[in-house]
Formats: sequence, C-alpha cells, structure tokens
Amino acid sequence: KPIEIKGPAKIRKLLADVNRLILELQAYHGFQINKIIDENNKAKAMVDIVPDAAVLTDEKKELICFNERARMLLSLDQSKTNKLPECVGNEHFYKAVEFAINSQSESDFSEFKVDLGKKGIRIYLLISKKFNLTSLKKKGLAIIIRDITREKEFEAAKDDFFHMVT
Repeated sequence: KPIEIKGPAKIRKLLADVNRLILELQAYHGFQINKIIDENNKAKAMVDIVPDAAVLTDEKKELICFNERARMLLSLDQSKTNKLPECVGNEHFYKAVEFAINSQSESDFSEFKVDLGKKGIRIYLLISKKFNLTSLKKKGLAIIIRDITREKEFEAAKDDFFHMVT
C-alpha cells in the first residue's frame, strides 16, 4: 500500500518516489498475472481442440488438465480422487494409463485393443511424454490416447490388396 506522505521536504520526496515504485510494482504484478492467465488459457484451448484424449499430470500423478475427449473416453471421476490412474473409471483404459504413469522412460508408445461389445473392437495408441513444470520445479506427464482403428483397418486392406495383386 502507498505510504502516507508527511514530514520534511526530503522525506516527502523520498516517500513519493517509494509510492511511485509501489504503484509500478503493482502494475507489473498485475501484468504478470494477466500474462500467466493468458498463457494458461492458450494451453487449455490447445488441449481442448485436440481430437484425441489429452491428459496432463504432475509428478504426484495428480491431474493438472484434461480435455473433454479424455473425460469421456476414460470416464474420469474426480469425486473420489484427483490422481491417475485411480480416477479412471473406464476399466479398459485403467491398465494402459497405469502403465504409462509408472513407466521410467521419458516417452512411451503402446498400442492396445479394447472390446466395446456391440461397438466392436477398437485399437488405441497411447503416447506418454515427461516434461518439466519449470514454475513448480517438478516433472509432469502428458498422455495422449488416439483411436487408430481406421488406420489399422486401412493398413490391413492395403496389405490384403497388395497380397492379392502379387
């Protein structure tokens, strides 16, 4: 807060300068907070626009951010806990997410099949990558889950065609 200006002329000048610095620091602080909020909004927009399931966690496996596709695909339930894989409600994805979280490597790729009953068998690619949260001086983990069923079906059809031609 600005300091009340009173006293001899030299003290009043010094207090006025200190008050000016205080106001400049407050403006700078507000600018920095707005900048952080803007960066957070940009990152959230990038995560939300991705058509794949995207999840970010910290080193304690607590959710930092996830998109709507991840919430639906993994059936994320944060009512009990905010930690992965415990908050994954979809049993088909629980083990895959658990494997990605417990992996010791910097990045992983794994494919897995999910039998959805009447909807058929879907093939998913899980990509995980560790990253640094510099502001918190911690490591984080990014997880992307992509449905690659169509790509696999296309590859199989292409291979079948190639074998028929040869």
